[in-house]
Amino acid sequence: MSAGESLEGVPVDALRRVSRGLEALSAGEAEEMGQIYGQVWAPVSEAERRRLARVVERIKANRPVAAADVRALREVVKAGVVALLPEQRARLQELSGRAVEKSLVLP
Repeated sequence: MSAGESLEGVPVDALRRVSRGLEALSAGEAEEMGQIYGQVWAPVSEAERRRLARVVERIKANRPVAAADVRALREVVKAGVVALLPEQRARLQELSGRAVEKSLVLP
């Protein structure tokens, strides 16, 4: 997968930027985002969580990822986000946007 490919309309580069920008969020914001993602991942088996965490790490490291793994990640995240309450989805979007903005100013 190239750096320009997308994950359900979200460029993989944006995933990298959110991950990088998380470090620049306040501790409270990062914790809140972690709690929301905890709900997204809650229905996923521990083994699948570990496998998909490795996929996310490969994406963050700008390493090649199999298309099937990207699809699996997309499906799990999409299902989890859709299951969130509307206000949680909105907050996740807001926090993700802030993380991306902050990643753009990091050295």
